Amino acid sequence: MDVEVQDSGSGVETIELVAARNVLVEIPKGSGNFYNQGDVVSFTPPETNTITVYAEKADQNKTAYLVLEARDAAGNATVCDPVYTILSETVPVDFDLKQNYPNPFNPTTTIHFDVAAQTLVKLTVFDVLGREVKTIVNKDMAPGKYSAVWDGRNEQGELVAGGLYIYRIKAGRYTAVRKMVLLK
Repeated sequence: MDVEVQDSGSGVETIELVAARNVLVEIPKGSGNFYNQGDVVSFTPPETNTITVYAEKADQNKTAYLVLEARDAAGNATVCDPVYTILSETVPVDFDLKQNYPNPFNPTTTIHFDVAAQTLVKLTVFDVLGREVKTIVNKDMAPGKYSAVWDGRNEQGELVAGGLYIYRIKAGRYTAVRKMVLLK
């Protein structure tokens, strides 16, 4: 991530690791060591307005976060925490579509799915004749674990009839299909 300060004319003077959990941080100034909470790394202003900071989760299965504070030579402080959500999730190794829960359901159900790489993800519900009922997700998504809720409504917002429905995910080259039952 790039850390920038408010006053672009005065350059970065210091970067402080304000808070961190389960993360190794490298601020490349001199030794390139890993830093602990409370460490302050000084720079010679106006060396640059942007410093690249590298962060890596120590344990991939635990939540991690990172908050940095950058100060410029004029004394302006900028709190930087853009890696909080990125580091909070374990990145899945494979794409996966889970069985919805609850199933059978009425009136709503939740569908969980894993995205292993940045890609366009489309999650669609079909009736038993193969007609598209509702597109729940249709967007570019970063790697992560996600869930989507279907409320038993079609694209027009109308409640659909009870019965068997199929949901399909397409994410890059990955495609999977599962069945669900809407009870009325």
